[in-house]
Amino acid sequence: MRTFRAIVPFGLCFPGVLSANVIFPAFSASYVAPMLFPPALLVVLALETAVLSLRWPTAGPWRAAGLICYVNAISWLVGLFITGYAFPSGYTFESVGHMRRDANFTLYMCLGFLIAYVLSVVIEGALLVSWARKYGCEKPFKVALVGNTFSYVFLAVGSILYMSI
Repeated sequence: MRTFRAIVPFGLCFPGVLSANVIFPAFSASYVAPMLFPPALLVVLALETAVLSLRWPTAGPWRAAGLICYVNAISWLVGLFITGYAFPSGYTFESVGHMRRDANFTLYMCLGFLIAYVLSVVIEGALLVSWARKYGCEKPFKVALVGNTFSYVFLAVGSILYMSI
């Protein structure tokens, strides 16, 4: 039953594909998750757009959505690069073509979410600074902090619920 739950979202998003072995560095888990379950990405973007729209009403809802997509894309690329190369992968290579997960793989994944949260707030806040000046808005880092807090709480609760099933 557990396998069925794991492949249903992927199969619904990509008909004809029922399962896949996905290997990624443990610290990059939060960056890989939206590719494995695209509806989560839509919820995250909607949450952050709502926060930006409420804090910066002069930007307008469509411009807010565009800004959120822009800052999240940049944040995703930078974060994926940093977590993919600056931290351990969480795998032990036994021989050519054979590897296994380290005992600390799950710990690395959890720490990866915390690192991704901090990186997202810093990167997105920095990117929003120039836009804040343009629209006469205040506190871009607070907007990034609140938006990412909602997003990562959603992702954490979803991950915990999924893992407990």
